[in-house]
Parts: sequence; C-alpha cells; structure tokens
Amino acid sequence: VLFNPHINYGYYLSPSFMPMMLMIFVVMVTVFAIGTELKHATAREWLGTGNGSVAAALAGKVLPITAVMFLISLVMLVINFKIVGTPLNGSLAVILAGTLLFILSYQSISVLIVSLLANLRLSLGGGYSVLAFTFSGLTFPIMAMWEPMQWVSKIFPFTFYTDIFVDQMLRGTPWVYSLPDLCYMSLFIVLPLLCLPRLKRVCTEEKFWGRL
Repeated sequence: VLFNPHINYGYYLSPSFMPMMLMIFVVMVTVFAIGTELKHATAREWLGTGNGSVAAALAGKVLPITAVMFLISLVMLVINFKIVGTPLNGSLAVILAGTLLFILSYQSISVLIVSLLANLRLSLGGGYSVLAFTFSGLTFPIMAMWEPMQWVSKIFPFTFYTDIFVDQMLRGTPWVYSLPDLCYMSLFIVLPLLCLPRLKRVCTEEKFWGRL
C-alpha cells in the first residue's frame, strides 16, 4: 500500500509474472540449444565451429539467444509501462542493466546444468526456474523466512532482479541501492568459466552423446 496507493493488483502481478516467464524461456532455450548438440551427436562439429575453442563455440551459440531474449525483455517493459501502466519512479537504465544481467545469469546457470548433467531429459532447468518465484520474497518476505531458506533464496538471480524491479519501478529507490543486486547477479556469469573443461569433455567424448 505504501508504494502502490492505487491498490492496483496489476502492479504486483506484471513485474513478477512477466520476468518469471522470461526466465523460463531463457533457461529452457539455452539448455535446449546446447543439449541438442549432445542429443544429436553433433557436439564435435559444434566445437569445430570455434576452431576447437569451447569458449568461442559457446559464445557463438549463446550470444544470439541473449540478443533475442533482451529484445523480448524490451517488449516486456513496454507492456509493463505503457499497457499495464506500472509507474517508473526510479532509473530505467538500472532496470535495463539488471535485465541484461538477469538474462546472462540464467544463461550461465543453464550452461552449468548442461555441462554437469549432459542430459536433456534429466535437466533441472525447469524445476530450478519455478522454485525462484517461491524464494523471491514477492509473496512472503525473505526476512521472515527460516534462516536457511533465506540463504537458499540467494541462489536464484530472480531474487535480486525482482528487488531491482520493485525498487526502481514502484519505490523510486536511488540507483545506488540497486548496485549490490547488480553485483550479486554478475557473480552468476562466472559459472560457465568454471565448467568449460567439463563442457569440452562432454562435447568430445561419444559416451555423452545420444541421450534423451
């Protein structure tokens, strides 16, 4: 009520459900894009497109998805601000930066999932994604959760993104207070660097290919 004096339920639903859908699309598309290379046993050819560099091959695979998802996110923001009428009391630049980091962080998590499991059918992407809303603090405050659950909420970039979204859209919080959330999301982007050797292995060893 303090930051939504109109008692407009749309101001609560749209900044939460639309990023939730965006997150699921990002995770599932990224997992599918990489996982199909293993499923169809074309991983070695994919690696060859990067001249044997798994980092180059991964960048070529993931960055076009990043661009498309960012364009979709712009549509999401237009719907929020122009159609739903959600107010923008803070910084649009911070929201755009947070959105890009949000997409990159969930792509990074997707790369980690595929690298570790090397199996589309056993991918944890869907389950991991839907749990994010539960621990985001949108329906039940994180500060009131059992302390171990408060720590669990930190493993979801969605927690930090919704904090930025609500702060900058409804609360009009100074941009400097969103910097910690931006930094936390940036930490997730290093995950692919940790799993590059594992990803190269699953791309070159045939025992990881052909799984559903």
